[in-house]
Parts: sequence; structure tokens; C-alpha cells
Amino acid sequence: MKLARINLFILIFLSMMKDHHCEPVWNLAFNKSASQSKKFGRNVAQNSVDGNDGPVPSHGSCSDSVGLIKHKPWWEVDLAQDYYIKGVAISQSNYNPVYKYLTHNFTIDIYGENKTIDDAILCYYQEEQAEMSQTKLYLCVKTIKGRYVRITVHGQPGDNEHVMFCEVKVFGSYESVSNFVKMEGTEIANEPFATRNLSGIAECAMRCHALSKCHVFTVKRMSDIYKCKIYTTTFLVANSTGNPDEVIFIL
Repeated sequence: MKLARINLFILIFLSMMKDHHCEPVWNLAFNKSASQSKKFGRNVAQNSVDGNDGPVPSHGSCSDSVGLIKHKPWWEVDLAQDYYIKGVAISQSNYNPVYKYLTHNFTIDIYGENKTIDDAILCYYQEEQAEMSQTKLYLCVKTIKGRYVRITVHGQPGDNEHVMFCEVKVFGSYESVSNFVKMEGTEIANEPFATRNLSGIAECAMRCHALSKCHVFTVKRMSDIYKCKIYTTTFLVANSTGNPDEVIFIL
């Protein structure tokens, strides 16, 4: 058992060193072309990739597509070329949850260049309603190669649903990456599941790898130790440009 743990530690460490030489994941959606099934008011699709994730729709920072659920209202961003996509962060509005503006019962689908939505691969599905004014990172079930990212609300038959976001960030890279990779230009808002003082990045990766619920960890150098934080749910800081003292890795 001890030998197996050492081998696991070495494999994770080597894969992380390899990934340090690859491009880190970053937000691919910023200022890219966006569209939606139907515009509602002045809340155009492009508002959700303008870099402003302020939660107040009346300030012009959110998109909104509305329609009967039989038409499956959707929002989509064109990344201009194929990338290897790890996850999608969605910023919700500050509207009261009793209204149907907070995303619920939705899918995130990805399809590639010269493909159609019928060829899309499911990145993530969530049934419960998102939280108001929160930015949550949804990690794909696996890394997916694609150019188009579509978010569709399914809802209940006969319902009139909104697809409203105040920002959508698509995290990925040019190259296919495996295991843990660095996440650029963002910070984590919620409290970690666990915090440990460890000897290095690879040891923190091993702790995360051993916990099935862990998909993100951060590392901060503190003189002769590393402060390791492990997360099982991830909310991002609004309008963050990143914390230079803390490195974020996603699985």
C-alpha cells in the first residue's frame, strides 16, 4: 500500500511537471461572438462575454433569451476555432429565485468546427437552480474538443423560461492536457473543504486526487511550506484578474 501511494505521488508529480510546459487553461470566451435563441429586451447575447460579470441586468451586463420550453431556449458562444475545453463558469443575476431567471435544469454542450448541435458532447448537466449573484465553475465530465459552447434550459412542459447570464467564461487551451492544469485569471470565492500545510505542490495534488469529491485545489507558498486548499464546490470571484500569490489547479 505504501509503495502504491509513492508511485501515485510520482505519477501525479510528473504529469504536473509536464503540464507546466503546456499552456494553462484560460477564458476562451472573452469578446467572442455569442448568439441566443431569442433576445429579451436589451439583454443581448454579447453581454455575457464582455468581461463584466456584474449581477444587475438593468446595467446592461447580462444576456437573456426567453421562450416556451418546447423551443428549448439557448445561449451559445463561438470560440472561433476548436479548443480543448475543461469547464465553464456562469455568473448569475441578482434576480429573486422565485422568478425563473436563475439557471436551472440546464445542459452545457460542446461541438466542434464543421459540426452541428446534433453532434454535441455533453459537458455538464444541472437540475437544481443556481444561486443568485454567484459565479460557479462547472467542470466538464471530461476534456472536450470543440468550438461552440451552448447552454440550454430544458424546464417543464408549457413553461416560459429565461436563459439569463451575466457572464460566461469557457476555460480551455490549445493543447490537450491531462490531470491537473493551472487555471489563469481567476480567484475562488467560497471556503475550501480542507486546508493543509504541506511540503509541495505535488503533495497537495495527491491529497486532491485521493478525495473523489475534489476537482480544484490551490497552493500558496508560505516561506518553507505550501498552504494547500482543497475544494469540492467552486464559486469564482466576480471580475477577478487573478491572485498572483495563489496558484489554482483544476482536475
